[in-house]
Amino acid sequence: DQRHNQYMAKILEGISYVVQPFNSFEEFKTFFIGANYLKAKAIFMDVETIEQNPQTIEFIDKHIIKTFPNLPIVILSLKDNLFERLKVVRWQYHSLLKKYVGLTQLNELFNRLGIVKPQKPYRVLAIDDERVILKALKKSLTSVGMEVRTLSQPLLALKAIEEFDPDLLLLDEYMLDVTGSELAATLQQHEQYLSLPILFISSEVDPKHQISAIKKGGLGFLVKPIESNILISTVTAILNKNWKEKALIKKMKFDFNDRQRESMALNQHAAVSISDLDGNITYINNKFCQISGYLQSELLGKNHRILKSGYHRDQFYLSLWQTINRGDIWHGTICNKNKNGEPSWWETTIAPILDDNGLAHQYLSIRT
Repeated sequence: DQRHNQYMAKILEGISYVVQPFNSFEEFKTFFIGANYLKAKAIFMDVETIEQNPQTIEFIDKHIIKTFPNLPIVILSLKDNLFERLKVVRWQYHSLLKKYVGLTQLNELFNRLGIVKPQKPYRVLAIDDERVILKALKKSLTSVGMEVRTLSQPLLALKAIEEFDPDLLLLDEYMLDVTGSELAATLQQHEQYLSLPILFISSEVDPKHQISAIKKGGLGFLVKPIESNILISTVTAILNKNWKEKALIKKMKFDFNDRQRESMALNQHAAVSISDLDGNITYINNKFCQISGYLQSELLGKNHRILKSGYHRDQFYLSLWQTINRGDIWHGTICNKNKNGEPSWWETTIAPILDDNGLAHQYLSIRT
């Protein structure tokens, strides 16, 4: 489907991804028999390519999944139904994507699969007292665009970490001056390095020793000699996961700060109250007190009826309650009564606050 290839290329290149389209299975096979696939973030494959070429599944299993199991494989289809999704499950691929989806759906898929594209290359610090090993590690990881620094003197690790600020630390377990697990445990004493991912590289095959080392701060073990594709696959998976977690934390902090700014602005310009399902007040802000003339202690626990002016008929309040009980938002102008008995006209928005089951359990009221 060359038309869809062009469509996908246009969208992905628009957000700075490099796209390699294939118009036949033979083109795809030729590309992936080489080492080109090591730089791939994901494979998107038309469902018809697999169904029309039975050898496709065998080729992917043999040349891609076994050597690079963390590489997401997404199946493209014009249909999105249970049968199409069952095909993906039975082929043991990662996801189904309907053709011609928009950028929003693609971003959601990328986030779900951990397909990430950081703004700068990943930085990896490899520490081993064997220079030959360091050279091989650096060659493999730089081949897929990572920035790698090597260190053959483990006692200088702290200084190297401070200068290089790596995204991942590769540690040999058995070194002359210090073991990798000892070094990992030392780093755990520094609060700023608690979130630094550590991967051990060693000839150690004893599970008990590996578990002991992991308890001191490592994520796992790669046993020497390490095949280049296994190293790249494992390191990439760890870095992508860590980058995604950092991005999520950053977004949460931004959202929290954004909500705080919104809350401050709202509190300065609007009277805000929250009540339970019976209309009993559980929260009011300072602006609400200023406008109504009441103290917080005089309103908390009281019913909103305390503010009724008597201007509106019962049908007015019945319509209001019916609206918010349906889960809808009510907008209107209400004449309330201040503490001194004077009427006060407020432009009011009342919205239900929903629980995890989608049912209203509180009501938020904003008055200006």
